[in-house]
Order: sequence, then C-alpha cells, then structure tokens
Amino acid sequence: MFMLYFGINVFVSLFSWLHGLSPKLREHRVFYILMGAFLVLLIGLRGNEDEYTRLFIKVPELTSFFSDTRVALETGFGFAFICSALKTIGFDSQALLFLFAFTAIATNLYYFNKYTKYFFLAMLIYLSHEVIHHEWIQIRAGLISALVLPQIHLISQKKYKSFLVLLLLGFSIHYLAILSVLLLFLNHKYGFSHLLILLLSGLTFKLAGATTILIDILDRHALLPARVELYLIWDVYNYKVSLLHPKILQQIITSFVVLFIYYKVKYFRSNYFIINTYLLSTILLVSFSDFAILGFRSATHFVCVEPILITLFLNHFKHPKLMQTLTILLFVMISYINYIHNGAISEYLLFVRQ
Repeated sequence: MFMLYFGINVFVSLFSWLHGLSPKLREHRVFYILMGAFLVLLIGLRGNEDEYTRLFIKVPELTSFFSDTRVALETGFGFAFICSALKTIGFDSQALLFLFAFTAIATNLYYFNKYTKYFFLAMLIYLSHEVIHHEWIQIRAGLISALVLPQIHLISQKKYKSFLVLLLLGFSIHYLAILSVLLLFLNHKYGFSHLLILLLSGLTFKLAGATTILIDILDRHALLPARVELYLIWDVYNYKVSLLHPKILQQIITSFVVLFIYYKVKYFRSNYFIINTYLLSTILLVSFSDFAILGFRSATHFVCVEPILITLFLNHFKHPKLMQTLTILLFVMISYINYIHNGAISEYLLFVRQ
C-alpha cells in the first residue's frame, strides 16, 4: 500500500518538474481530470469498515428520517441526511466515501488551478499531508476544509449571503465548520509587526503550557463541550505533541518564511487573505498542540491554503525552477515522514469489492 501511495507522489512530482520545464503542460486539462479521478478511486475504494460505516448503518431511510434524529444530532443534520438519501436509493457506505472524496478533491483541485500556475506542485503538497489526514481518514473534516477555499473566494468578492449558505451547509456536515466564521476577520491587510506578534504569541502560549491550564479551568467549571470531555478520557486522543513534530515544524518554518517575504516584497502582500488564513492555521496548531486532537483538527480546517501559498513563493525567487525542484524533494520527503511517523495509510488498506 505504501508503494502505491509513494508511487503516486513520485508520479505527481515528475509532472510538477516537467511543468517547470514546459509551462504548456498546464494547458492539457486531461492530466488534471485523470489525476483527480485516480485519487477519487483510490480513496473511494479504501476499506469501509470504520466509524462512517457504522453511522451509515444507524441512519434510517428517508421515510423515517425525521422521526429518528439521534444520529443527525450526533453527526450533523446534513451528513445524516446524505447518508439517509443514499441508503434510500439503494447505495451502501462505499458510495458515501466516493461522494465525499469526489466533492473534496474536485473542489481543491479546481481552486488550485484557479489561484496558482504551479498546479502539479500544489497537488503534490496536497498529497503530502491533506489527502492522508482528511480525504483518507476524516472524510467529513476533509469536505468542510475543502469548502474554505470557495468561502475565501466568496468573502473576497463580498458575497456574504453565499458565504453564509456555504457555512451553514458545512456546519450541517461537521460542527467544526463553525471555525470558518474566523475568515470574516482575515480579509484585511494586517501589518508585518501585527502578524509576527500573533505568531510569537502562539509559540508563547504553547511553551507556557497554557492549553493544559485553560482546559483544567474549563473542566472544573463544567464548561467543556461533551465531545471534548470524551476526548480527555481517551488516551488515544488526549496527548501532547512536541514542536518538533514533522507537520508542526514544517508549518512553523513555512510561516516565518511567509512573514519574511511579506516584509521584503510589497506586492506579495496582495495575497494577504491566503497568508492570514495560513498563519491562523499555524497559530491554532502550535497553541493547542498540548491537546493534539484540538490543535490538529482546528488547524487543518484552514491548512487547505498551504498548496496555493507555497507555490506563490516561487514567483519571488531569482531561480524559480531550482526552488521548484527543491520544493518537490521536500514534499516527497514529507510524504514519506507522514507515512512512517503516523502510519496513517496502513490503517486504511484498499478495499475492492468482488
């Protein structure tokens, strides 16, 4: 399984490198469609013996959906309704995987193509982390994270009603989608010093152990949500993560590089919405890493902008092709580290029905 996943990364890396040599490769949209379709198949055919299958089985068909809302209250009305609709027309939980994989991957790839000229490099960065932890494992979180890119587009176009509709849709699928409200405060060109202070504040929050103190206070006063209390009980969720964790370290370094370019290159600041969103992701990740599930889940909601942001770097170097090659090597290495460090893919073997 690892060889298949790593082979995909190498294949996309090759296209990314060739694209650097021949930009006309971008014009052949068939490559986008084929790669997207292959990813959807890879994820849609993974093992379906997991939490989502159990939820799918528990959801009633549409004829009795509104008389039994227990699963809807647990998972979100929209998610339960989608499961119920699929079940009613005769599909099983495998169809749910395909539907969510297709929607998330198609949305991400569409906006990569829209916002960056380095499409294949953006896809490689996407493969190195997001695909594993979202589309492969947390399918609901992956879908609402993919909705962040169109939400950014709608806010930048001042289409607030459409943004609200998308926000409510996401919230009906996963309650974590409420974090997208923060995007309304990110469509602003903040000064370099303000952004630097916020990033350093996140690091200080982590080093001071403030997350543990905050959770203890909330727990004593019974102010924690029920789901968070459950996570505190289970050791598999309630653990701390070091700043040297590969993903955390990579995001910290990337964020400081972003701020350096932001300070030095004035026209790079035109990407302020994407920059602010990524810095928020890093601040959340670092600040709450002492309660890993909270830190990672809140941060990865916004990390969908990472492939776009990193490819924007290349426009500000004297030798973009060299930097592109180095970036390719870096993210192939990160893909390998993600697999070894987390064992993420080994938990989800391909499942091909007879």
